[in-house]
Amino acid sequence: MPVCDHQGMEDIVAVEVITPTGGPHFIVTFGRIQHRVDPSELEAIVLGNVSKFGLGHATAARVCGSLQEAREAPYFFEALIDYGAEMAAARSTEDVAGWRERIDAEMRTGRHLCYLGDPAAEWFRRGRDVPDP
Repeated sequence: MPVCDHQGMEDIVAVEVITPTGGPHFIVTFGRIQHRVDPSELEAIVLGNVSKFGLGHATAARVCGSLQEAREAPYFFEALIDYGAEMAAARSTEDVAGWRERIDAEMRTGRHLCYLGDPAAEWFRRGRDVPDP
């Protein structure tokens, strides 16, 4: 792993969700919100919210060592751009601690978890005006 003094290295992370039926499944989200070093709380948050992505039988979640692990998943780059813009906005606010607290609370309810999955899947279409193929 390269040594880097860039403070934003793990502000955006990929989390691999493990299911008994296959995968890999990836979620992109904010890192270092719940804890600066220990990923276990973030992994628990992701695991507790994956049912909304049709991954209800997930058995584990693991923060990836690098975003590169998820780079071939659908919508990876779109998620990266979106989260990068959000991080830039967060850095420009005077109340970064307040921003972190708000994001933490929202993540616990399932917000700010971007599933890099198939938009043609039935769970994705639920509640949207997308015609069946």
